[in-house]
Amino acid sequence: MTGKAFDQRNKEDFEKITKILLAGIVSIRSDSSLRATVAELARLTGVHRNTISQRKWPQEQLDDIKELRRRAAVARQLQVATREDPVSILADKLEKSRLEVIYWFRQAKDAEDRYFSKERESKKFMESKDFYLERCTAQEATIAELHKEIQKLQRVVDVLQSEAAKKTK
Repeated sequence: MTGKAFDQRNKEDFEKITKILLAGIVSIRSDSSLRATVAELARLTGVHRNTISQRKWPQEQLDDIKELRRRAAVARQLQVATREDPVSILADKLEKSRLEVIYWFRQAKDAEDRYFSKERESKKFMESKDFYLERCTAQEATIAELHKEIQKLQRVVDVLQSEAAKKTK
């Protein structure tokens, strides 16, 4: 196998594990009985903890889940203590808005990083395409010259064969 085949396989494995981890994080986010830890994510997904630890985003997501759960617990306590207090209601809404902004900021940052990565990849493909088009054009010119040379040599061979045939008669 060539290096490119390994690169393709590694990329496919990376994407497959990413999807598995995302599903595990969604499960943890939706089920409050599951702990928001790397060990729990590893148990749910079957992906080794070291593999998860090498990627930063799963730990960030788990930290966000922990923070959201902590905030929800505090909000429940505040809600019980001061049900009718408008300041606490507004503070709770402000905190939820802050968490939402943080979430969407991270999503935008991740999208921007993916965009720039794909843009660099696209530029490399374009450079590669241009390089190989130039090589193809040069090879086509060489092939055309060689065809002309072959035709000349074929004419010489035909002349020599006709002269040889005349001499043998």
